[in-house]
Amino acid sequence: MKDFRIEDYLNDDAEIQALLNIVINEGTPEGFIECIRATARLQSIELNLDSNFDSIRKALNSVGYKLVVIRSDI
Repeated sequence: MKDFRIEDYLNDDAEIQALLNIVINEGTPEGFIECIRATARLQSIELNLDSNFDSIRKALNSVGYKLVVIRSDI
């Protein structure tokens, strides 16, 4: 049986954005990370979540999101 991969069911950037919006607002950190991985796979971006924020930025930018890191005490 083929493994489930969310990107097999996403047809365009609007669907990716809709999924990311749901996960950002209602999901878990793990779900958000999996959505970033799926986005990267769809965009053929090499993704290493452990050491390379640039690949995460590219994956999110490719579907209209901007990765911003801010201090939590602001």
